[in-house]
Amino acid sequence: KEEPRRIDRRMEILEAAHSSRLSVLDTAVFALQLLAYALTVCHFIHIWSLHGLQFTLIDGVLALHLHSAISSAGKKISERRNLNRIARDLDGLFDDATELEMRKAAAAGDVCCICLGTMSASNVKKVGCGHLYHTHCLREVVERARSIEAARC
Repeated sequence: KEEPRRIDRRMEILEAAHSSRLSVLDTAVFALQLLAYALTVCHFIHIWSLHGLQFTLIDGVLALHLHSAISSAGKKISERRNLNRIARDLDGLFDDATELEMRKAAAAGDVCCICLGTMSASNVKKVGCGHLYHTHCLREVVERARSIEAARC
């Protein structure tokens, strides 16, 4: 009986470390994407500053690419803000599972439907329909759905 708990605890530690690394990597990718858009915008402005704005076909194509780079950067920033809002609101919208609910789930052999891990972890959320999920699993599903409403049971 002690072995499964030890394994579950080890899995929690590994998942926390993985989540931390994934967060750092995600932030780095976001920053590099914004940097790429900024460099693209600077490149087009530099071309115009060297050759002047002559309202030719080439200037039209540059303007379209400039618009595309700016709108893509805005979309990335908007998506990032939405994901941060979802993560922030997740704790307020879903209650933590009580100790009694955790014991019932463990006795029934219930597992998280997302990762199929046991419910012995401390970070478990209860959704409106009564299902229990690990917090990190629920966050991942909600982020993929892009809204909390879309991920409800």
